[in-house]
Amino acid sequence: MANRSFTSNAQEIRHYAKQLLDDGAEHSREEILSYIREHAPKGQRFTDGMLSGAIRDLLRNSDGLYFSPSRGKYRKAANQIVVPDASEDEYSRMKAQAIESLRSVCRELSNNCTVNLFTYTGKDIMPLINQMRDICKIIEEKIETLKNM
Repeated sequence: MANRSFTSNAQEIRHYAKQLLDDGAEHSREEILSYIREHAPKGQRFTDGMLSGAIRDLLRNSDGLYFSPSRGKYRKAANQIVVPDASEDEYSRMKAQAIESLRSVCRELSNNCTVNLFTYTGKDIMPLINQMRDICKIIEEKIETLKNM
């Protein structure tokens, strides 16, 4: 696509990020940045901030088509073919996206429950960890409810 003209650097970055993510596999931030720098005509001139901002906007504006399953990892959601007036397909897509979003919340909460016990001198953290665990249990129950709908 060297002949393609883009209206902005961000548009070009998003184009090449989508190109990589369209394989449906999970890719790290570093993989995406390397791919863009190798394949985009202006790739070597993009700053880390430009790349990160464009990828963040891609996720934010894709209605769940592209998402981050865990910190620093990105992928395209499976089965994202949108058929006009196909309410059952839309229902299934929305349900799958809701389930993945809820799972992502639990993964993020779990990732946040880390502390270096050798250097930690703050408050008792167990009530906070227990609260996050309880939230994840509730979310898992809601996921099961969604699956059975």
